[in-house]
Amino acid sequence: MSHTKKHKRYHYNSNDGRDEDEHQKHHLSKIIEQPIEEPVIDPSFDWLARRHYLTETYLIDSSMFSSPKDLEDFWKFVQKYQLFQQRRKQPHKPISTNVDQQRSNILNIPIIYDKNHRLNISITINKSLTHNVPRYDMTGEKIIDQYRLSSVRLAEFKSIIEYYFDFNQKEKFKRIYKLRQDQNNLPIANHRRELLEELKIHQVILIAGDTGCGKSTQIPRFLLEAGFDKIACTQPRRIACISLAKRVSYETLNEYDNQVGYQVRFEKTRVKSTRIIFMTEGILLRQLQTDSSLSDYDILVIDEVHERHLFTDFILGIIKCLITQRKDLKVILMSATINIELFSNYFENCPVVKVPGRLYKIQVNYLPIKVEESVGKTSKIDAKPYLRIMEQIDNKYPSTDRGDMLIFLSGMAEIQGVMEAAQSYAQEAQRWVVLPLHSALSLEEQDKVYKFIKKISK
Repeated sequence: MSHTKKHKRYHYNSNDGRDEDEHQKHHLSKIIEQPIEEPVIDPSFDWLARRHYLTETYLIDSSMFSSPKDLEDFWKFVQKYQLFQQRRKQPHKPISTNVDQQRSNILNIPIIYDKNHRLNISITINKSLTHNVPRYDMTGEKIIDQYRLSSVRLAEFKSIIEYYFDFNQKEKFKRIYKLRQDQNNLPIANHRRELLEELKIHQVILIAGDTGCGKSTQIPRFLLEAGFDKIACTQPRRIACISLAKRVSYETLNEYDNQVGYQVRFEKTRVKSTRIIFMTEGILLRQLQTDSSLSDYDILVIDEVHERHLFTDFILGIIKCLITQRKDLKVILMSATINIELFSNYFENCPVVKVPGRLYKIQVNYLPIKVEESVGKTSKIDAKPYLRIMEQIDNKYPSTDRGDMLIFLSGMAEIQGVMEAAQSYAQEAQRWVVLPLHSALSLEEQDKVYKFIKKISK
């Protein structure tokens, strides 16, 4: 069996995660509402019983499934297909409204999945495969003739494959739609036009917003979509460089492209076609040693300037001199709402774009220190207060709830000490996964903190 592309109108593209089983039942009725070729369907026909035969005969050598996981996902879909056929009902087709159209215009994506915009494919069945030499099932027994498919069953199997690829496109569309909604809900989204207008007029602008307003991920995306090129974004920490580069790649649908990259010490993903590069402040300073005008960049985005690291202040001083030599260079300073006037005055009263609001409400809870914890302190960090917080969380929330707890510490020694104590508690409670996060870890170890863990906290 092979497949060929007829034509491509528009491809809903996303690379986010895996298909979730609970979504398949919900959307299967919408997928089958307009089959390309309606076969004669027998709800009692057992496709799973013929899985080995169908895989070996029609699927194993085809280019439709790029990995064993894709093939496994297909057979999970077939299982849902069988269950659906046994209780099939008339599907309900969603109706678009004027409100939906307005939301569609805001998000720049259709509100409802439209088959006219899908990536159309055609499945061609090689009927000569049905006359192959007898194959064997999982137990080694020769497959009997009843496992072989008639032309009617081949037509249905062809339709199942087409349903599966259509379902995948619908799932990708859903993820893109949710992504656009999340982007539009960020506080920074309401200031996109203001930011770009100020950038056209002024050489330096300051963006002041609370943590969580979306400035670190959305500003590079705004610049990319507005047509800007050669964008350098600095971060004080290499972990932030790598994670932000991956996030912006995902949000701009360039996860498997090279338009967004990062460069840290001893590692980089930058190529000639890279348009946004995330880098540490130290990397930018090294580049200044060999190229004092930073001719490789048209826009500099300096993030977290309020932290006032030595490298940050040094870069700001160099930039103040550089903008007098390069009138074409644009500079965006990003800061929390701290010392805004200080930075604005330093750059000749540059305009300030204030982004109020944050996504999540922050509530401060104070945990009194016990008497035994306040005396007899040593140079080694005391992990008891952190364990008490973990214990309070366990007592307050049921085991079915999941969430994350972040502990900020000042160095690797403190991280190691608290981690060992927390791991001992987690082993006893059976509800926590304790993970360290610092720059000395490998990228593989750092990525563990971003992975979804079911039925447990981390």
